[in-house]
Amino acid sequence: EMQGRKRFLNPNSHEYAEGLLQHLLVKGEARLYASIAFLLIGIAASFGVLRFARVASAIAPHEFFTNLALFLSTPLLGLCAYTYLPLTTFNLSKHDFLFFGFLFLLFNFFVFYGLMSSSKQLYTLVTGALAMLAIIYLGILYIIKNPAYTIDGKYLIAGSVLYILSGTVIGSTGHYFGLIPRVDIFHYALAIANLLIARAYNEIFD
Repeated sequence: EMQGRKRFLNPNSHEYAEGLLQHLLVKGEARLYASIAFLLIGIAASFGVLRFARVASAIAPHEFFTNLALFLSTPLLGLCAYTYLPLTTFNLSKHDFLFFGFLFLLFNFFVFYGLMSSSKQLYTLVTGALAMLAIIYLGILYIIKNPAYTIDGKYLIAGSVLYILSGTVIGSTGHYFGLIPRVDIFHYALAIANLLIARAYNEIFD
């Protein structure tokens, strides 16, 4: 499978050596961002299980890590795409750690001054849209550059679409048919989306 698989870089190009070196530098950075993003999501989900099992001591950490994951995980997943796009059109990797630090400081500012609840919806809408557009763009680009091996690009697009549908269509309040809580479908959809994106990133940044 891997032997016949085309990569992002064209070996026949005179820029292959330079592009390959750049790829080796950015792939570790991208995997780090993805690992942090999925770790935060996993921690929040774990505390969520404890919370809904009526463990009172899990409520506060669940709310904290849920907000932290909401605030940082989606932008970090988007940054994974941006760090790979220098091989094509963008060159943003120099500023990635500054961007991450800025988001973390802004998160602490929101929490400290009690602004998270009023600002969370707008923030997640903007950062989520930018991140998903970056991932979809990477997915499309990957399919174009790898016509013999398109599955990872399709995973990225499908995962991003599920993320968008989860927030805009499914939602987390109310019920379907008066029986199925929307929040359950919301979590199932996000879990599938994260699995698809993680699977694609694991191959693309290998």
